[in-house]
Amino acid sequence: MSGINALKLIALEIKLEGFLLPYWLKDKSTWALLGIMKASKPLLEEVKVYKEYGFHQIKEAIEDYKANMTKGKILLRPSLT
Repeated sequence: MSGINALKLIALEIKLEGFLLPYWLKDKSTWALLGIMKASKPLLEEVKVYKEYGFHQIKEAIEDYKANMTKGKILLRPSLT
């Protein structure tokens, strides 16, 4: 989806459901993928991670998220399990 098409979706208040990033990326050229990575890097740098939990701590992670929704993202990491 080009930037112009994305703006049309927003302007027309169209809801997009079932978007699977891997299927969308597989049709992109190497140059397009490099452009996508370059464009997304600043967005990822703005993400604030509040805490990380292992999968075995999922209940604790959910409770922490409910109590601290504005502090940042809570990540579930398999490597912490």
